[in-house]
Amino acid sequence: MKHYLRTLLVALVAVTLLVSCKSKEERVLDRLQTMSEKIQKNGDNLSEEDWEKLYKEYSDIHAKILNKEYNFTDEQIHELGKLEGKIGKAFVKHSMSDFGKAADEIIKKGSEFLKGILESDDDKEE
Repeated sequence: MKHYLRTLLVALVAVTLLVSCKSKEERVLDRLQTMSEKIQKNGDNLSEEDWEKLYKEYSDIHAKILNKEYNFTDEQIHELGKLEGKIGKAFVKHSMSDFGKAADEIIKKGSEFLKGILESDDDKEE
């Protein structure tokens, strides 16, 4: 009976390990999927530090992809393209939001700057 239980336990562990083992390509796709979902769900509430961490992680993954450290199947390449598109769009959207805020600030300061110049000229004419 002990031999049967031991054999069953070993078989169960072996099956679990085989099922749970994912290729490095699958792990990359899972990580990008998780990143995409996090951005989609919490993007508006992420801090600048969170965005920087996500960008660093994405950049590291993307550099390895460009260096051909992975051997993706055609189906995985298709999925990879979709995920990179979603994540890239989120980064651009976030950057444009920051750019818009900065542009508003520059316009406000610029308009006050111009008012100061015009007021100075008006004071001299009087």
